[in-house]
Amino acid sequence: MGTSDGPAAPTEQEYSEDEDEVFEAEQSSPSGGYDLIYILDSIYHFPPAVPHFLTTAVQSLSPGGVIAFTDVVPPSNLPSWLGYWILPTILGVPTRNLMQRPKDLEAYKAQLEKIGYVNVRIEDWSKEVYPGFAKFLWTKGGFWKGVAKGAEWAYKNEWKFIAVRAEKKA
Repeated sequence: MGTSDGPAAPTEQEYSEDEDEVFEAEQSSPSGGYDLIYILDSIYHFPPAVPHFLTTAVQSLSPGGVIAFTDVVPPSNLPSWLGYWILPTILGVPTRNLMQRPKDLEAYKAQLEKIGYVNVRIEDWSKEVYPGFAKFLWTKGGFWKGVAKGAEWAYKNEWKFIAVRAEKKA
């Protein structure tokens, strides 16, 4: 029976039971794998979850190949009602990519290393990205003012905009 807050949010177990399968994927690369995989401002949209994509990507890299991407990481205290029921629909983002993220940048790095990446570098670009992005959107007017408010809200609420560079072991 639902409450006035709506149905109960799925439990962590309901959303993460196959995560270990993601990390146990065979680490083989097709012959002539890629030297570079570059993803700009979109990885958080990839279903079923970012770690699944990154596991597939490392398999597609040549030994010594590089993956470079930007990602948006919600704060660890994101309310479940917001992360499970509101934001996935508004942002077009899989729930896992909001609610099952590393709690800090060191944990993010550890997750990449567990998948099989080496020489992992993560930089927090939040201070440089969110204010400038919001300022730009305000100039566009209309609908974009609402998106600007969202960017300002994300920055104020400690969402991280990160840049990541990692390599496949040579």
